[in-house]
Amino acid sequence: MQPDKERVKAFYDQNYYSDIEGSGHPTKHHIRLAERLGINADERLLDVACGTGEWLKAVCVNGTKVSGIDLSERAVDFCRRDNPHGDFHCQSCEQLPFENDFFDWVSCLGSLEHFPDKSASMTEMVRVLRPGGSLVMSVPNSDFIGYKLGLYAGTNQAGVIETPMPISFWQALGEGAGMKLTRKWRDLHFVNLDWIRQNGMVKAVPRGLAALTIAALPLSLQYQVYFHFVKS
Repeated sequence: MQPDKERVKAFYDQNYYSDIEGSGHPTKHHIRLAERLGINADERLLDVACGTGEWLKAVCVNGTKVSGIDLSERAVDFCRRDNPHGDFHCQSCEQLPFENDFFDWVSCLGSLEHFPDKSASMTEMVRVLRPGGSLVMSVPNSDFIGYKLGLYAGTNQAGVIETPMPISFWQALGEGAGMKLTRKWRDLHFVNLDWIRQNGMVKAVPRGLAALTIAALPLSLQYQVYFHFVKS
């Protein structure tokens, strides 16, 4: 049974984004990802489930034209204040307010697993992407060793909706919507001191050990995986 959209929206507005002052600063991981993808200044990028816009701030530093969409009105209002050059919309991904073939890039980072209708959302993301354009997403892998051993039960969004799926599912989802997979790689955003120390020094040691252990795992057992698709 799919969760009620208004209940999901309320969770993000009232809980997940209840304290967002001081947000909006790109992490080193965001900056490295932007450099890796090589997004150009004259291109358009849409970030789906943009949150408070850290990733978009990393992208638009070189002049890329950025747009964002999120179900949380609180997060979108923050983005409009924090990044006045962007174009931000508050609604779900299942019906995007953009023309066909409009964007050069579409990104969806750590979010698709929280969407009630993943297939419809993927279809919309592909619709607004121009032929030859790129879709980049990071999603959790249900074959992650932490899930299998019962050591990890998901994020704090799991109580609303969170459905990790195997790598094969995510790949088939993109390809079924008319995309060609060009590459996939491990998401190692947590292998840095900021992530390791974010809950205090007492927990830094076990978090550091966990980060190093996950970094050593093969792609098939990783917690989260990046996919880069190109629209045919």
